[in-house]
Amino acid sequence: LIEELKSILASQEKILNIIKKEILELKKEFGDNRRTEIIDISDECIATLGKWRLSRSLHAKVVNIMQKAQASLVIFDLLFTEKSDTDSSGDEEFVNSCKSFSRVLLQMLISQINLFNNFTANPLKGVEVLKPFDSLSSAAIGLGFINFDYRNLNPDGIVRRLPLGIAVYKKNQ
Repeated sequence: LIEELKSILASQEKILNIIKKEILELKKEFGDNRRTEIIDISDECIATLGKWRLSRSLHAKVVNIMQKAQASLVIFDLLFTEKSDTDSSGDEEFVNSCKSFSRVLLQMLISQINLFNNFTANPLKGVEVLKPFDSLSSAAIGLGFINFDYRNLNPDGIVRRLPLGIAVYKKNQ
C-alpha cells in the first residue's frame, strides 16, 4: 500500500486523474445536469481544434450555444489579457457574443509585486492586475479572480480558504 501511494504521489498525472475521478463522482451523486456544466479544454480538444491559443471565435460559439441552451451564467476560467495579433475578427465575435448574452463572467489575475524606488531601500509592496482587454472587460457582467495564495492559505494544494475580495485601488481615484 505504501509503495502504491508513493507511486501515485510521484506522478502529477495520476494525482490529476484521481481528482478528476472524484469530481465526476461528486457531480454524479450531487450534481444537477440542468444547472452546471464544465467544459474542459483538454489535450484531445487541442489536438482536434488546433494549437493553443484557440481562436476567440470558438469561445464566442460556446457563449452562443450556452445562450441558446438558456444558461444562467457562463464563467471562463481563462485569462484574455490581450487582443489577438492574428485574429481580430475572433476577438470581435467573442466581445459581441458576451454583450449579446450579457451574463458572462471573466477572470483577472491579481499579484503582489515589489516596487523599488531606489535599490538601497526595502521594496514597497504593490499590486499588479491583469484583466481582460478593455472591450471584452466591458462586455462581461463582472470579473472574478483566479489566483489562490497556495503558499500561505493552502499549503497542501487543496483550496480550503481564499479571500472573498482583494482591494485594488487606481491612482487618482
